[in-house]
Amino acid sequence: MLPFTGGVHSSSIDLFDLFPHFLTLSLIPLRFKGENEDYLGQAMVGLLLGDGSLVKKYAGGATYFKYAQGKIHYEYIIHVFSLFKQAGVVLMSEPSMGTTTLKGVVHVWYQFSTQSLTTWNALHAIWYVNGVKVIPENIYHLLTPIALAYWLIDDGGWTKGGIHLATNSFTPDDTKRLAEVLSSKYGLKVSIHSRNRIYIWARSVSDFSNIVRPYIHPSMSYKITPVL
Repeated sequence: MLPFTGGVHSSSIDLFDLFPHFLTLSLIPLRFKGENEDYLGQAMVGLLLGDGSLVKKYAGGATYFKYAQGKIHYEYIIHVFSLFKQAGVVLMSEPSMGTTTLKGVVHVWYQFSTQSLTTWNALHAIWYVNGVKVIPENIYHLLTPIALAYWLIDDGGWTKGGIHLATNSFTPDDTKRLAEVLSSKYGLKVSIHSRNRIYIWARSVSDFSNIVRPYIHPSMSYKITPVL
């Protein structure tokens, strides 16, 4: 595995191998050029497990990717934005800023959207059913170390020496499938806690951290740093 240095790195899994049971080569959304050829495809899996979304407004229309983060994670969203910008699928020069007021407190956030692409409709079809995000059937193959890292950054948090992954937006069956992949593919000891969240046991945290560490953005390193 290649260490994170702020750029984009390729690994042994090609973007074209990410969807073997669902997509033919002609349906792959983009053939990313150069060293980010497969990195973005894997990162996108983690982002979709987390805060990212695929939006298709009309039945016959195209699909775009949308992502947002709070101001505190500005460095990180700039990193994610740059992945898509380098791939040539973002027209924006930088993420846009917005605000939300909750209980009298103003929260600042940043977001970006990609171009709408008809070739991304195939991705939308495996990630959404009746407008609801689901876990693709081939998640075992999709959940690479790179995908794990971006998923952890979006949805991971320390608790009692272990790590919770906020899977509560998925159905219990989908959460169970994700937990089974973490166990069978990576040998991690996991269980499902209250509110349908995956819990990585303390004894597996070191192994999990070693898997994702090379792909964690420096600004998010606290995600693999135990809370004392």
